[in-house]
Amino acid sequence: MAALSSTAPTLAFDANEVRKWGFIWRIGTKLRSRRGEEEEDNGDETSAEVDSLQADGDQLPEPVADSLVEAIGTVPPANNGTLTAEEAGLPPEWEDIVKPDKKFASAFDKKQGMDFGLTFDRAVGKALSTMLGNIPIAEYKSASTLLPPQPDCVEVGPARVIGGVRPQNFDVAYRPDGIRIAYDSKTLNDQKSIQKNWQNMVNDLGTEATTVHTRFPYAIVGFLVAVPKPALRNSQKADIIRTLERLATRENVIDQSHLAEAIAFVVWNPETGEIDPETPAADSPLRYEKFMSKIHRCYVERYKGLPPHDK
Repeated sequence: MAALSSTAPTLAFDANEVRKWGFIWRIGTKLRSRRGEEEEDNGDETSAEVDSLQADGDQLPEPVADSLVEAIGTVPPANNGTLTAEEAGLPPEWEDIVKPDKKFASAFDKKQGMDFGLTFDRAVGKALSTMLGNIPIAEYKSASTLLPPQPDCVEVGPARVIGGVRPQNFDVAYRPDGIRIAYDSKTLNDQKSIQKNWQNMVNDLGTEATTVHTRFPYAIVGFLVAVPKPALRNSQKADIIRTLERLATRENVIDQSHLAEAIAFVVWNPETGEIDPETPAADSPLRYEKFMSKIHRCYVERYKGLPPHDK
């Protein structure tokens, strides 16, 4: 039987891997220069208006610029934000990570956003494995079974949980006898996505926590929300942090089901691959350094001495 770790393990991300994704995020070849293209991509008419006014290097009239800066954060550059690998300073040994498919600069396409989240999922899976006694990590790409692939392992990949509200795939799971730990990562990957989708994301977090806790009240639910630092406006940052802090307050099995035991808010720098040490503040429960401490404490309180930890 695996012995629980007596202390919470460290949650550490691979800065080099995050920096590689930073190059992919920054480099783009698809112009944001026509209202029709912008609307088709994400329906954001305000940004399309700015791009149209700035086409061919035109400057925005000052009254228009002033009124739109608050609406979209900052006025896009006159070159419509495109950035080549050479301009970004992509190291030669990483040239193969940027595919020739056309995408906007300072953004991921849909698949890239999903794949980027796996960087954080693997870090959480590794930390959980350590916490649970260095048990194996099983990584796979499809949720094809309702049971783990082996009796005592951490699953990284879409693990399917049949909850009280709906079936839900989680990015990391520990379910030796039913779900004990369920974790999901959420990435908002550009300024428009943050502006338009962060509140819907919060609704998703509450629903995912509810579907687990209503059927498995002893289960521990954790989330990680990652956003690129250049795309995060100060007003949005404050709102997101306040909302997530309220959501990350579940302490006991009788607490409300929509709350989560632990949430990490990660603001990452695409140029350096580093995590912002100042956002959220050091005393916030959303600091990723505190994420595993909360999960470890809740797990010990609920499962210590029970199989498979009853040595």
